[in-house]
Amino acid sequence: MSFCITQLPNYRNNLKALGWRDEDFEKGCSDRLVDAIVDWGSKENIRERIAAYLTAGATQVCIHALTADGGPLPDLRALTAVAPMQS
Repeated sequence: MSFCITQLPNYRNNLKALGWRDEDFEKGCSDRLVDAIVDWGSKENIRERIAAYLTAGATQVCIHALTADGGPLPDLRALTAVAPMQS
């Protein structure tokens, strides 16, 4: 991953306060960190992760659907795939 949100000090410091180590921020983000903060994969996998947040007590889930090519616009196909989700 060429850019990781953890390059921003406020995000990095928050994640470090949650127990992530300096090694997790080297060369962008470690695979382990990406897997923890990015829900990716099949539509079913993403829906399961969203449902887990809601089950755990989240009242809102924010989705930033990234494009596979790293473009600046959200992936509208991904948003459409999870749009039917309701709490």
